[in-house]
Amino acid sequence: MLEDGFSSIVNGIVNLLKKCPNVSLHTNFHVTDISYEKLVYNIHVRIRKENKFDSTIIKANSIVIASPPVAIREWKSLSLFPNTSMVSSLPLMHVYG
Repeated sequence: MLEDGFSSIVNGIVNLLKKCPNVSLHTNFHVTDISYEKLVYNIHVRIRKENKFDSTIIKANSIVIASPPVAIREWKSLSLFPNTSMVSSLPLMHVYG
């Protein structure tokens, strides 16, 4: 039983990753596509800056994707559909007592 809810799991992972010098966490980004070329991932993102979005590409040797399968299926360059088709996305249930 998680007293602080499922967000305590996410917060714990974030706190651990922040301590790793070779890890970058990006928020307020909208991933539009991911491609893989010459052992490098090219992550195409739109970054929110006040009332506008700037497009850029982030390069990485490895990535962790925490996104609903529906969003991942929109990416054309990185074919993950066979894997995402096996994942169902359900809303979290909140129980109050």
